[in-house]
Amino acid sequence: MAARPLSQLADDLREFVEKGRELVGPKVIVKLQEQGPWWTGDFGRRWKLSSTPVKPIELPENMVREPFPLRTERPGFFEPPALRVSPSSPLYIGNSVSYAGFAVGRDEARLYRPPSQRRNSTKERVNYREHKEAGYDLTSKGARPDWYDIYTDAENGGLLDTLDEAFEQALRRVL
Repeated sequence: MAARPLSQLADDLREFVEKGRELVGPKVIVKLQEQGPWWTGDFGRRWKLSSTPVKPIELPENMVREPFPLRTERPGFFEPPALRVSPSSPLYIGNSVSYAGFAVGRDEARLYRPPSQRRNSTKERVNYREHKEAGYDLTSKGARPDWYDIYTDAENGGLLDTLDEAFEQALRRVL
């Protein structure tokens, strides 16, 4: 490859960063689908790329209170189209389903325990970790209630590995 003039460095770096950001979003979403829980597949399909924060306001497709929807086989993973935003703009990845906070393990995000898991006739609100403690089958990778924290924690390498992969691919495309 022919050497490029140093005067092109700023343009090359800008192109590298833009391409890396464009490639990373879809890859992170696939990894979140792989790591995260599923029941009907609705949660996995609701990961989105956006230039604004993603709000968890969409109701599940199978909005059924009683009985709970039957579990489906884990659906295939989808890679959404890339979203290219300027380097000065944020790129958000979020889940838009109403129970997203529960599914990513936020302690304050609580849902009613399924009827088959209730200790008595009263409705009991629990978080994802408490479902696990009660013996409820979790469908996240390794049946871990903290799957999201593990993936996004720098010491575990999940998200950083995905970022590395995307930016290595971007570097190959820019060079």
